[in-house]
Amino acid sequence: SGSTLNVDMKFTAFLSAGSLLEFCAKVLGHALTDRPMQDRDCIRLEKAVKKATVSTTYMPPHQRKYRVVGLTRQGADRLDFDRDGTKITVAQYFMDQYNLPVKFPALPCVRCHPSRNILVPIEFLDVVDGQRKPGK
Repeated sequence: SGSTLNVDMKFTAFLSAGSLLEFCAKVLGHALTDRPMQDRDCIRLEKAVKKATVSTTYMPPHQRKYRVVGLTRQGADRLDFDRDGTKITVAQYFMDQYNLPVKFPALPCVRCHPSRNILVPIEFLDVVDGQRKPGK
């Protein structure tokens, strides 16, 4: 006879699907835009979202999914990188590339790839439905 596996899902914690910005506000107990981010806030958020799967909201219907590697300590308005020999901020990149102004440029960005420099502002990501909390 075949073997079966019975998994009791009653005690498994799941991440709330939806806006990553709102998820982070729930983790901290206040809106991220209420006050400047402290290092301890970034550490708590990073712990809560690391390894979570998120999807982009800025290119519908071409949503990309990423696994969160971490958070930056700088916001999209201060975090820059080299693009075709010119320094550009993450906020400017999203404006130039997608015609999207970053509404909360002081918030940290999400590191979406372990080796490539993929940085996305928190406000442009959603938590994918049906995933267990990391570490649970």
